[in-house]
Amino acid sequence: MIPKEFFVTCGKAVSKVSPLNAFDLALVKAGIAQCNLVNVSSILPPGCKETKRKKIPIGSITYAVLARMDGNEGETIGAGVAWGWKKMENTDWLLKLMDIWIEKLYWKF
Repeated sequence: MIPKEFFVTCGKAVSKVSPLNAFDLALVKAGIAQCNLVNVSSILPPGCKETKRKKIPIGSITYAVLARMDGNEGETIGAGVAWGWKKMENTDWLLKLMDIWIEKLYWKF
């Protein structure tokens, strides 16, 4: 199974119930809570194109590269995904996705 398209989405949430509840709420905000998410590593094949988020049927098995960070109220945290094209030997362009986790941000102005 080789993907031809990918989309990027995001969600964040806070929960007094549990970190898992906050994660579930973040998936709702990202529009992918109805999916059975399967974590994959970070390589997309040559020619794979970024598209707008599409409606995914409930229960669909959905492959995902996730950047996630859990924290406590009052902490400054973040997670993100960055990507860029790299020319690989004997292939077309490749897209590499990278997770970035930040435990604490210090702002300087």
